Amino acid sequence: MSDQPQNGTSVPSPNASAEEGTRAEQLERAVEADLAGLHEELGKVRSELELRDRRIDELARAYSGLLNDQKEYRSRTEREKERVLEAERGKIALHLLQVGDEIERALASAAQDQGPLAQGVRLIHEGLAKTLASLGLERLKLVGTPFDPNLAEALDLVPTQEEANDGQIVAELTAGYRLGERVVRPARVRVARYLPAQPAAPGPNGAADAQS
Repeated sequence: MSDQPQNGTSVPSPNASAEEGTRAEQLERAVEADLAGLHEELGKVRSELELRDRRIDELARAYSGLLNDQKEYRSRTEREKERVLEAERGKIALHLLQVGDEIERALASAAQDQGPLAQGVRLIHEGLAKTLASLGLERLKLVGTPFDPNLAEALDLVPTQEEANDGQIVAELTAGYRLGERVVRPARVRVARYLPAQPAAPGPNGAADAQS
């Protein structure tokens, strides 16, 4: 008898089935190998992207730090420039103040003089005052305020029996000036010193002498 089916359909041999299974396994292994390779390449790409992102972040921080350094340098330079200019203005102001003191003393000695020379000196004094104001110089107003050693020098003490006036500036001998927040010349002043009234000395009978 023949091994072929009677309807004419051939039956795969065991060897053919084994070959197909082997090819399927080979194909599956090839696909797995390709996938593993793709995963490996993908991992490398991700690593490279992470390294690139970190590098970009580092560069961005470095650039930001450089900008901040430049801003700080400009600010520091401007502050130093302003400090030098203020110091120079202060030196010029001190020289002008000395001239102004001489003019004020001259005017004080000629307070009643209305002649052309005295009038000319007064005009010079007014012009000097405007020049000092243009430099940013401000005269200290201290009379009637408590004495502050940062603003004034006490040249004399004036006795007072008013305790509330103790330590107050009662007279200005030389004007003081400030330039901005800096005192370029302290004022010279007289300061009140509280001295309580002394009791009257007793008379011959042990009591204070009465006024007649």
